[in-house]
Amino acid sequence: MKEKLELNNHQTLSKYENNKATPPAEVLFKIMNMLDFPYNYFFEEETYKSGNNIVFFRSKASTSAKLKKIHEIKIEWLIRIYDYLEGIVNFPKSDLLW
Repeated sequence: MKEKLELNNHQTLSKYENNKATPPAEVLFKIMNMLDFPYNYFFEEETYKSGNNIVFFRSKASTSAKLKKIHEIKIEWLIRIYDYLEGIVNFPKSDLLW
């Protein structure tokens, strides 16, 4: 992928992957074409904001920052998938009490 993006080194690609640097527009367009991702995927507004609304089933003191981040990412993806499917599928209303 580094060669196809014409990057100088693997560290640059790693920085993009780990959100430590933002690729310039021409590199981003190459990535979109290589991965066949739509333009909107990279430029849509975030509808989910992480915070203290995530429930952990372990004591927060014993949960590592890495594990918390992993769960935040999983929950964000689940919300995105649900939001997408909600436009296609008529989900029944939940009658659970909060």
